This record gives sequence, C-alpha cells and structure tokens, in this order.
Amino acid sequence: MKDLERDSIDFGKSKIGPLFRSIFFPTLLSMVFTSLLTVVDGIFVGQGVGSDALAAVNIVAPLFLVTTGIALMFGVGVSVVASIHLSQGNNKAADINVTQALVVAPMLMAILSVILYFGRIPFLRVMGCSDALLPLALQYLIPLLPGCVFILIETIGTFVIRLDGSPRFASAVGIVPGILNIFLDWLFVFPMKMGIAGSSVATTVCCAIASAMVAWYMLRRSQSVRLYRLKPSRTSLYLTVRNIGYMSRSGFSSMLGELAMSMIMLTGNYVFIRWMGEDGVAAFSVACYLYPIVFMVNNSVAQSAQPIISFNYGAGKEDRVREAFRLSLRTAAICGLLATAVLTLGAPP
Repeated sequence: MKDLERDSIDFGKSKIGPLFRSIFFPTLLSMVFTSLLTVVDGIFVGQGVGSDALAAVNIVAPLFLVTTGIALMFGVGVSVVASIHLSQGNNKAADINVTQALVVAPMLMAILSVILYFGRIPFLRVMGCSDALLPLALQYLIPLLPGCVFILIETIGTFVIRLDGSPRFASAVGIVPGILNIFLDWLFVFPMKMGIAGSSVATTVCCAIASAMVAWYMLRRSQSVRLYRLKPSRTSLYLTVRNIGYMSRSGFSSMLGELAMSMIMLTGNYVFIRWMGEDGVAAFSVACYLYPIVFMVNNSVAQSAQPIISFNYGAGKEDRVREAFRLSLRTAAICGLLATAVLTLGAPP
C-alpha cells in the first residue's frame, strides 16, 4: 500500500516523456479495466437475466454517461485550477478548490438523484422505455441512483490523487472495486437471484468502496493537496460559487464527449425500440458496451497530459506545455488507429 501512496513525480522539472508515461500507463490500466468490467457486467445481465434486461440497462445508460460527464467536468476543472495554484506556490487556494469540488459536486448529484427517484417513471418514458421494459428499467435505475453520487466522488478523487503525485493509487481506486464488482455481479445475479437489480446494487456498492478509498487517501495520505475546512459565511459561499464556475468552464469540454455518447445511445434507443422492438435495443446495447473502451483509452491520454500541461502553464513554462501537448496528440492518434483496426478486424469475435 505504501508503494501506491506516493510516486516520485515533479510536474515542473521531470522530463516530459518519462513523466507522461509514469501517469499514462496506470491511468490507462485503470480506465480500460473499468470499461472491460462494464462488458463483464453486460455478460452477467445477458446470461443471467436475458436480452430484455440488456435492453433495460441501455435505456438507463444515458443517465450513467451524463453522471460520468458531470464528474469529468468537475474532475478536470478542479485539476486544472488546483494545478495552476500549486505551480504558483498557492497551496491553500488549491486545497480550497479541491474541497469545494468534493463537497459541492456530490451534493448537486444527490439533489438530482432525489428528483429522478420521484420522477422515475416519466424519466424512463423520456428515455424511450417501452411498457415491456419498464419493470426491468425501474429495477435497475433505483439502486443505481445512490451510486451516481459515489461516481462523482470517485472520479473527482482520482484526478486529485493523480495531481497529488500518486497515479498508481488513483489507478487502484478503479481497479480494486472493479475486481470486486465481478464477484458481486456473479453473487447477486446468480446465487442470490436478484436479477437486474443485483447488477445495479453491485455497481453502487463498488462505487461506494472507491469513494471510501478516495476519502481515506485525502484524510490520511495526501501530500501536496489536502482537504480544507470551509467557513459557513456569505463570503465563503460566494467564493465557492465563483470557484465552481471556474471549474465548470475549465472542464466543460470534457463533459461534452460523454454527453455526445449519451445522445447517441438515446437516439439509438428511440430508433431501435420503434423499428425492431426490445430485441433491437438489446443488440444495440451490446455494441454500446464497446464504445466506452475506446473512449476511455483516449480519455486516459487526456487525463495524463492535463496535470502536466496545467502545472507548467501556471509556471509559465510554455516549451514544456507544447511538448506535452504534442506527445499527447501522437499517443491519442496511435491509440485511435489501433482501436479502429482491432474493432474492424475482430468485430465478429
């Protein structure tokens, strides 16, 4: 555990190539592993419950993607803002921004989850749910709503932990609960026969465990970035709103990718449910399981370059910013070409 807590990373002085690789490979492992677990989740649902369950999951999936998009917006935003403060030696401002992100974003998601709970049936109808899929979609949605709050804590936390210089621990936050998720999926869907709700409960439990790992790190092991006691005053509230605005603007573009993917799924659900019924949505869901893998590979490139670029931008080291940006572009292009080749040649398997 001590080996995971702190890596030897200097964003301002280490050579860009080795620095980028030291962050990229743990981040890539975590994100690809998480995406593969989504596929495993689909296998358990499809084999243990049936094709209608896969279709029901795809009806709810846009909510999951929007949640991830919001989490990425806050995660990228706070990492950008905090890394600039750190590069300028203003650790207190970085601590305040990190604390505000970890408090405000989950609170907003909790409010949204409560609204969705009371409006769950109209929401599912808007998502294109048919009468046949409604009971299954409800079984999957309700246990997932608390998990949406934990997803924000987990995602924002991994950005902060990576910025704190511990990309391997940030990777462990995704991998350890992910391995547990495989076991819980099997346990809840097969031996306990909880059906599609079992898969949703497993996801929420594992997201809660990941959030607990983030909380443990921030309270016990953080070095450069720590939690800060926020003051309950009008000035503090104003500064919190202002800083959340800064984070949202900095991370908004990261949210757009997830929103675009959610719109692709939503549109597909509408088209397939109309022309091919529940079986069409189920088949579409299988294809949709593959896209996040590709997205997360290139997202790991962006997340690896982001703290390097932000830190050196704040320090005024433009040559290092350009070098990191060019390296991330080359890496993303190579990953994209490889993913296209693998999916094109290996589509039937």
